[in-house]
Amino acid sequence: MADRKPILLDFEKPLLELDVRIAQVRELAEENDVDVSDQIQQLETRAVQLRQEI
Repeated sequence: MADRKPILLDFEKPLLELDVRIAQVRELAEENDVDVSDQIQQLETRAVQLRQEI
């Protein structure tokens, strides 16, 4: 039972997608030794806005 995924409501999906995208950008940046802190900051700001809207 510990491996069950939580059920997402429709309004939660964009937030999950944004969190996944932030993680992907971080991973790519680390692999390629690129500074994408500005882009990550923008995505995180958007995530905070979405959380407040929800």
